[in-house]
Amino acid sequence: MIQKKPILPIQIGEVDSERRALVASPTRVLLIEKHPKVVRAIEGIIKKEQLGNFEIHSLESIPDALSVMARESFECIIFDFRDCGIEDFHQIHSNFPSTPILILTTTDQKGFSLELLSAGAQDIIEIEFM
Repeated sequence: MIQKKPILPIQIGEVDSERRALVASPTRVLLIEKHPKVVRAIEGIIKKEQLGNFEIHSLESIPDALSVMARESFECIIFDFRDCGIEDFHQIHSNFPSTPILILTTTDQKGFSLELLSAGAQDIIEIEFM
């Protein structure tokens, strides 16, 4: 009888442990938002919808965000366009071009959506704020 060699040089147990490690480690998200009510709402939506294992770090200002991002890595940035402008977006994006940036905006700021998308934003999330 001929023994088949595994196609992959990894044993099944190794794949399972790597997969568990990926599932166990949270996705680190930086939320640039100065309104605690909005921070709690976003955290609540993520938890309620069971969107995954997220670790959300919220900061109130662009200088704080740049300082923290110089020391720590994040898989995603959520940026509240109501509190920050296009210049702030460019500053974050130029310093961390490979980090996806999601923009929170209101319907009355729709005009900036295409500009932000063409400037490198990953997506625009329109929200009706309280």
